[in-house]
Amino acid sequence: MAQYVRNVRGIQLSQANCSLAGVGVSCRGLLSSLSSEDTMPTTPGLSRKYPDCYLAPRKYALVISCVDCRLLDDLVRFLDHDNLTNRYYHLTFAGAAIGLSDDAPVYYPKCEPPKKHTCEPMDFSQWKQMLYDHLELVLKLTKGELTDVYIVEHMDCGAYRTFLDVDYYKDPANPDLEAESDEHRNRAEALAEELGEWFSSVRAAELATELKEQFGVQSLSPPIVRGFLMDLRGNVKRLFEPLPAGKRGKKSRQIVGSAGGDCYV
Repeated sequence: MAQYVRNVRGIQLSQANCSLAGVGVSCRGLLSSLSSEDTMPTTPGLSRKYPDCYLAPRKYALVISCVDCRLLDDLVRFLDHDNLTNRYYHLTFAGAAIGLSDDAPVYYPKCEPPKKHTCEPMDFSQWKQMLYDHLELVLKLTKGELTDVYIVEHMDCGAYRTFLDVDYYKDPANPDLEAESDEHRNRAEALAEELGEWFSSVRAAELATELKEQFGVQSLSPPIVRGFLMDLRGNVKRLFEPLPAGKRGKKSRQIVGSAGGDCYV
């Protein structure tokens, strides 16, 4: 049974712990007299479905997500479920992964109509540079203890609809959810592979030397990069399975439904 908390004139009452020292009222009677508007679940995340077949991050994480305001609270609940409260750095971009890899689409933002291109395409390289500038900063702030990167995509993404000129919900009664999920998987996986490759770059080697000189860090290990897809109810599924440490930067394994070993809580 879900536990509920009610606030009465600044006093927090709960069905699990109903004791008010020095207050001459019946706590049980007071709780039963309150309307449903005074209550809220203390564990809202329990109503959502999260993947649970991987180790939770051990230290710090970098979270890359979309700017969409509809799912901010759901994202925080998911990260809290993964034991990341106060332990993640958060970067937001329109569409999350779509504009951050070498596979970024060619998008003409000022052309009317969109099919007749008379303007310059959007320069997604600036977004990518911002990502890696912040990645370097996070590695410095954590003294190299960044163990995980979460790429969190979401369904019904306006950036995907705009940049790709495709509407997976054109027929609301029969949306093309499979094609939508595949597109998010491909974009997130491309970004994950490039993030893994960056840790073998010249710049990563230079940063490792800087961290060793400043903080005594012996080596700069690549983080585990995971991809997730969130629906509009806040439910989350994994998009792909990252390769073991030391093999990143190569093709990661796609998860094939529940038969692929994924499990949920």
